[in-house]
Amino acid sequence: DTAWHCGARAYWHPECRNANSIGIEMCSRKRADGSYYILPETVANAAALAKDIMQRYGIDTEHVVRHYDVTGKRCPMPWVDDPAQWAAFKDMLTPKNTTTDEEDEDDMVRYNTIDDVPDWAQDTVRMLMDAGALQGDEHGCIDLSRDMIRGMVIGKRYADARSPRYATIDDVPGWAREETQRLIDRGALKGNAHGELDVSMDMLRTMIVCQRMMDENK
Repeated sequence: DTAWHCGARAYWHPECRNANSIGIEMCSRKRADGSYYILPETVANAAALAKDIMQRYGIDTEHVVRHYDVTGKRCPMPWVDDPAQWAAFKDMLTPKNTTTDEEDEDDMVRYNTIDDVPDWAQDTVRMLMDAGALQGDEHGCIDLSRDMIRGMVIGKRYADARSPRYATIDDVPGWAREETQRLIDRGALKGNAHGELDVSMDMLRTMIVCQRMMDENK
């Protein structure tokens, strides 16, 4: 059987075809403005799977390509429109130049509970668990490797850099401040346990669009 993941009538890549390649599919999300993005945990999972496949079949990073590189299709769209995201993903697949015995041992460790996770990654892993994006098995075991955790942290940092979060009304951009304040005054938007709004640009845009639609329907 052949997986039909990169077929086309015409090809950009001289060699890569359905029959001699392995495809990894990722789910993307759509923003209010119609653009697409990939969740950090999805990127981390794809990187972990890619590294496993690379190790099993002796594939180097030069032979890891996008759908776009094979056929010219704008896929994955976020990684075509922003090559830096693709470069960051490839960097996650690049093996270390040297490893110590201790590092090799770390690569074999599995973290089964949040308490097992190293301190530097606990906040990120806990956030993904609280959001329901990371779930354990029927016994509650999350079964994470060190590489998976590193991928999650890198993805989270990248997402934070791409989409800043606003903690107070003064942090909110001027074009959104008045309507955000109205939502706060009405009790529709409340802070977290620390009193922070903790809203992203996408959340702001969605809230304002909904607010304007409600105002028009009055």
